[in-house]
Amino acid sequence: MKKILAVVIITVLLASAFLGCDTTKDPQNNQTDTGIPTEDSIIISVEDYDITFGDFNNIYNSYYEMYVAYGMLDPEDEAQLEEFKNTLVQYQLENVVPAYAAKKLGIDLSEEEQKECDDTFQAQIMSYLSQYEDVIEPSMQDEALRYDAKLALFKEDLRKDGIDYDEFVEKQKKDIYLSKLSNKMIDDAVKDVSVTDDEVKQEYDRQIEALRAEYDENILAYYSYYQDVVSGMGVYPRLTPEGYYYITYIYVPRVSEDIRDYDPEKIFKEIEEKLADVKKEKDPDKKAEAFKALVNEYGQDEVLKMEPFSADGTLFHPDMQTEYYPSFIKQAKRLEKKGDISERFSDENGLYIMMRLDTVEAGAVDFETVKDEVKEELVTELQRELYNKAMDEWKEMIDLTVKTEYLEYLGADFASDNEAEEATPKT
Repeated sequence: MKKILAVVIITVLLASAFLGCDTTKDPQNNQTDTGIPTEDSIIISVEDYDITFGDFNNIYNSYYEMYVAYGMLDPEDEAQLEEFKNTLVQYQLENVVPAYAAKKLGIDLSEEEQKECDDTFQAQIMSYLSQYEDVIEPSMQDEALRYDAKLALFKEDLRKDGIDYDEFVEKQKKDIYLSKLSNKMIDDAVKDVSVTDDEVKQEYDRQIEALRAEYDENILAYYSYYQDVVSGMGVYPRLTPEGYYYITYIYVPRVSEDIRDYDPEKIFKEIEEKLADVKKEKDPDKKAEAFKALVNEYGQDEVLKMEPFSADGTLFHPDMQTEYYPSFIKQAKRLEKKGDISERFSDENGLYIMMRLDTVEAGAVDFETVKDEVKEELVTELQRELYNKAMDEWKEMIDLTVKTEYLEYLGADFASDNEAEEATPKT
């Protein structure tokens, strides 16, 4: 799921991020004598469409910081970094390669499709101009005059950045056109995919068997899926193994910088007094709700007060060894059924008391409930195969160059051509 999310973000943002890329070749500005790229070096060349290293490096820096901040990229993982760089390249190629192949094949946009490009361009211009709305004098009521005033301000800002407005418009329109034509080619390449109900059922069975084999090798693989789900980066697998259950706990830290005369023993004594009534409750559901109320009242682990943990607790399996502290795992293993409460225990961080909550229902999700999802996944996979095949064919039809040797320098500061020799790659 992380990869899917990454693809979505890249697809959406690259569409606008590369609108300013140079589309005029200049073979004289390809690299320094040392082989290190400069800002004007061409890193991607598709026929007459070029992207400079400087432009691509700026995009890389932006996405690098964002992906690291959201935990979608480990800056210390060289394999992830390489995949991330290649993904940026491939999605840019997707925007232009099919279009240039279309030209070779004599395929172009229809009048209606070209009009859609014009509408897209105009919508983008209006979006740019909207940022100047509050700058224009309210007394200027004529819409045509207001438009002209905002356009003049926009042109002036472009000029300050060293960008000619007419060239900007030309590049903008070209990128919209190429993207539209590329999408037309891609849609045509994958349009004939269809699957039968039997094929969908076979795919479902394959997925279930693959999960079963994965759990046989490592039962804690399900916990990894769970972590992706609660972090908002994944979905539950369609097979749940035996042995998982939820737990929750009250945590009282040993020290507090916010409370004067802080006494964890006194706090825990108060908790235990209230727990005496909780333990008398025979109904496990009511008992669990009463315990969770104490978690909210006394517990200092704020995560347990947030959804989904406040309602469900956190997932546990007896085979765990390093996922929690040893003392924590020891107590969790002793809880046999919902409503069971551990003895008080402690570690270097604080004092705890734990309750077992619901047992996770094991087994496979019913086929009929996920039939449409599986069908969509299967169709998508078959379309991806057709797309990859088509892209390979299209690349053979056109003049395409990607300077992959430049990728190692992405993330470096290329403020000027004269400083290129001093640049070092980001690792």
